[in-house]
Amino acid sequence: MSTVWTIDSAEEYHAKTDRLSSSALRKGLQSLAHLRTYLDSPRESNPAFEFGTLAHTATLEPEKLGAYAVTPKIDRRTKEGKAALLVLEQSGKKVVSEDVYEAAMSCAKAVHTHPIAAELLKGATVESSLYWEQDGVRCKARPDAFLPDAGILIDFKTAQDAGQKFTREIFNYGYHIQLAFYRLGLMAAGFEVARVLIIAAEKSPPFPAAVYELDTSSLELGEREIMAFLPRYKAAISENQWPGYPAEIVKVYPPKWLLETV
Repeated sequence: MSTVWTIDSAEEYHAKTDRLSSSALRKGLQSLAHLRTYLDSPRESNPAFEFGTLAHTATLEPEKLGAYAVTPKIDRRTKEGKAALLVLEQSGKKVVSEDVYEAAMSCAKAVHTHPIAAELLKGATVESSLYWEQDGVRCKARPDAFLPDAGILIDFKTAQDAGQKFTREIFNYGYHIQLAFYRLGLMAAGFEVARVLIIAAEKSPPFPAAVYELDTSSLELGEREIMAFLPRYKAAISENQWPGYPAEIVKVYPPKWLLETV
């Protein structure tokens, strides 16, 4: 398959297990052993992931909210409560509690009432898929939103704190690597990526939202980490060797930000 930018389903995207995703890449940067475990393990859901998925749907694809069934405030310990829950589970829909659903809707509302975020998402192509080859590695990515004419790549995140603390989380969680990876895929597809933005919304009241832009140096840092990892990934595939952490003593130095505070 040559480089492709296409609208397909999440199921079709995830079915292409022979391609390196940004999630797998970031596991590999932790260690190749972590990556092998990630690749071999079934995808397990958790409350944080489920909330994020619902908030993404509410914010980017509200027309798909019909796939969810909202559990009313019932006592699941009672016979009536268990029966009501069983009916919802047999509906074939994703069952979420009323509190979780309302919180996700509040996140979406915060984004769509934010003057910059709302304007950015107008006319954006959401949940598209990219398939390309990077230095001999078959890759895939699924950007949250992209405006081809403006060359603006947008990612949506939910967070405990979407304020200044979030700027550190961008690097702690490797979001700069994720977005550098997406940018590589878009450029391989022939697009110019002029700006890379993150829309962040808090998961609890008052659900404030903020917009952050990654500068060139942040993206270049992410890209350097990607390019350094790809040869290691190819060697691991070729040799079927998936080592963990270094078998040596690692020296520790204080981070620059800590030195600047003392």
